[in-house]
Amino acid sequence: MNRARAFTIAETILATFILSIVMMTLFNIFPTSSMAVKKAEVRLRADNLAQSALEEYRSRGFDSLVLDTIDDLGTSEAGGVRYSTTITTSAGTNALLKRLVAEVSWEFQGKTEQVRHETWIADIEAK
Repeated sequence: MNRARAFTIAETILATFILSIVMMTLFNIFPTSSMAVKKAEVRLRADNLAQSALEEYRSRGFDSLVLDTIDDLGTSEAGGVRYSTTITTSAGTNALLKRLVAEVSWEFQGKTEQVRHETWIADIEAK
């Protein structure tokens, strides 16, 4: 005589329990990973703003950069985040060098964060 094979109630409950634990774990990973992606996007925008500010000042030329100044470039908003950018110009180790520092700060998840990019400008036309 052939007996019909079927799952017992205990096997069904155990399989449902294991599946629910796996699903809860997967659902908890998504918010964490999406927040990490958002944080990386915000930082990338800040890095781009700092780099753009430095490139703008580099293109002005050595003689137009006034030493010991802090220029507030204002704020910009992207993706619901407000970024504040400043450029500091200071003297280098000799008269043929100037140092530019771009700082971009923003608030994300209740914390103020900041990136800082630095470059040196040389007066290659000096005689």
